[in-house]
Amino acid sequence: MKIPRAKIKTIGEVAVDSGQICVIDPCRSGEDPQLKGMVIGTNYGDGLYTVEEVWVHREREGLFISLQGLYADVLKKKKKKKTKKK
Repeated sequence: MKIPRAKIKTIGEVAVDSGQICVIDPCRSGEDPQLKGMVIGTNYGDGLYTVEEVWVHREREGLFISLQGLYADVLKKKKKKKTKKK
């Protein structure tokens, strides 16, 4: 299976003060996030975590939040290549 080429665009950062990132529907923000959303522990606790959009064939495929693992290393290498080209 051929993997399509993806474009990755940095759209911002998530500020973390609890060592966790929560993905939730804003309409449910007053409720317990454990029941209505997804809470993910970060690998390194507090800090700023980069949020990337992944685009394939001009459609947004998803979002990626780097937690400093294998994929973070791949994204860093791609960013370095882009910076060198400019």
